[in-house]
Amino acid sequence: MRIKSTVWFWLSAGCLAGALGTCIGLDSMAVIPNDVWVRGFIAILVMDAAHITFVRLGFAAQDREQRAARCRRIRRTHARNPEYPDREE
Repeated sequence: MRIKSTVWFWLSAGCLAGALGTCIGLDSMAVIPNDVWVRGFIAILVMDAAHITFVRLGFAAQDREQRAARCRRIRRTHARNPEYPDREE
């Protein structure tokens, strides 16, 4: 079973929210020791990279879902009786 595109998009939104929360948390500190700031900045970069990766995976999964839906369409033109048209003209 493959992961749906909406799951990838929710994961990307979570990573973005975590990165923004970490950014706000680091910004709100009055005195930030250098090592804490660097660790926080690295965490923000990692979450932002994960966000971009999850968005790309989400769009790839969305394309895959659309291709699969297009292939599974049932064409019933062969079973139609010409005496009973589908629509009124």
